[in-house]
Amino acid sequence: MNECSRRTFFHLSGAAAFAGLGLPQRLRGQEVQFPPAVPSNQVYPYDSRSPVALVKGDDRRKNVTEALLAVDREIAPALNRKKYVAIKVNNVDTRNQLAATHVDAIRGILDYLEPRFKGEVMIVESSMGDGLAAFENFKYAQVIPEYKKFNIRLIDLNREAKYEVFDIIDSNIRPVPVRLAARLLDPDAFIISSAMLKTHDNVVATATVKNMAMGAPLILGAGPGQRGSSDKGLMHAWGSSMGRGGGGRGGPQGFGRGGGPQAGGPPQAGMGPGAGPGAGGPPQAGMGPGAGPGAGGPTQAAGGVPPQAAGGGMGAGIPGGGPAGGARGGGMGMRERGYRYHAMNYNLAVVAKKLSGFWGCGVIDGFEGMEGNGPIQGTAIKMGVALASPDLVAADRVALDLMMIPAHAVGYLQYAGALGVGQYDISKIDVRGEKPETLARQFKLRNNVEEQLDWLHEIVRPG
Repeated sequence: MNECSRRTFFHLSGAAAFAGLGLPQRLRGQEVQFPPAVPSNQVYPYDSRSPVALVKGDDRRKNVTEALLAVDREIAPALNRKKYVAIKVNNVDTRNQLAATHVDAIRGILDYLEPRFKGEVMIVESSMGDGLAAFENFKYAQVIPEYKKFNIRLIDLNREAKYEVFDIIDSNIRPVPVRLAARLLDPDAFIISSAMLKTHDNVVATATVKNMAMGAPLILGAGPGQRGSSDKGLMHAWGSSMGRGGGGRGGPQGFGRGGGPQAGGPPQAGMGPGAGPGAGGPPQAGMGPGAGPGAGGPTQAAGGVPPQAAGGGMGAGIPGGGPAGGARGGGMGMRERGYRYHAMNYNLAVVAKKLSGFWGCGVIDGFEGMEGNGPIQGTAIKMGVALASPDLVAADRVALDLMMIPAHAVGYLQYAGALGVGQYDISKIDVRGEKPETLARQFKLRNNVEEQLDWLHEIVRPG
């Protein structure tokens, strides 16, 4: 088999990269079967060209600042109209620095803002774990005295607990509600998505768009000894009856959106810790971490990530599922697996569409990327780059070229491009600075990547 060279890769553009081949491609010790591309139907045209700055250097902080300076003329007008800046960091893990936004990347953003913006700056996140602990572990508070003019605040969006309700789908393509952080829908905010170059365990790769789309759903009610009720699990479409537990949908006010209490709704089924009828429902078969055949445990993980890489019980008791455990995510049957990956990519895209009108710009700190078992347990790959763009989709599209990942393999980004969220056609993206083909390195993908690519297969209705 011929190895795909860097030059050959960059002669292929857009969804045509590897499309239609349906052949294994060797990726640094991996042989990955990339299915052919699915048709990309442009629902809402995105005709504008988009700039993406690409900077290389040996100083993380300086790289980020210079990348933002390279797109200053596009982002400055919108910045000047806003009352405050919200830097949405990526703290998918609260302890592993490689998996999280680095404080020097934040400093690089603040260095750009300092002579240009007079309002308040907030650093915000909705972590799977304890958000305040993450801020402390990653030393974000250090920037508060360093940039006194901004009156910087660190905000855990889960504790702030203000949201708007939005609809997504579950693995049976049925509508379910999620609660999106109201601050990420605030028209007064200039929102900066601060992300990294990382592989992923469900959607192949993650950068600025997913940082926003998966960061917006909240985890409410968490506290000592309590997991809280998570809407992030709903985004992943884990199981067909995995509601979040808890009662009606009445909630706090949003920001600048007319602001009344959210409309109430029926109790959600299936995810509440120790839930009874009408709250969390009975235990779901085979969905508890480490569950065996037919098991689920009385307390569900409240939207938490099942330990797929470790062989958690994601298959037992699910129609179409196989035995619990296994290195590729717990023995889910192909049918159930494929529905879930279809749904998750769609969910990320439609939430991105909902949020995108409030985005200011995206920043990707690629000083060190994460390859292999991302987005948390991967290994470092030295890149020494930073990217910035007012168009998050375009920034992520160039990031895929840097990681040498076929553009058609990442479903939520292809869908986001089709929905008019941003420019996904590489021929309509103007890269300023370095040439991606001179900096690209083949990222080793997660060991379950072929499972993640199930979304590229058609959903066949059982006869």
